[in-house]
Amino acid sequence: MKGAAEGDLKQQLKKIIAFESDRGIDPQSIGDNDPLFGEDSTIQLDSLDILQISMVIYKTYGLKITGSNDARRAFATVTSLANEIQSQ
Repeated sequence: MKGAAEGDLKQQLKKIIAFESDRGIDPQSIGDNDPLFGEDSTIQLDSLDILQISMVIYKTYGLKITGSNDARRAFATVTSLANEIQSQ
């Protein structure tokens, strides 16, 4: 998935993240390579956010993320999450 399709996926992921985190985040304010959690993140997702988003990702894209190491890698950025979905 390249070009426009990849951009569309990232936009969809940003909308999911913004909606499921329930923090009033504008999806357009989330950069493709911005950290999604941790002290360097402006979004500051927590473990409950990741769990909720993971469930939506599974239902929408069929990607099952198990284990904290896999979740940290997948949810590092919107780009890393898109790459996980594309690689399945």
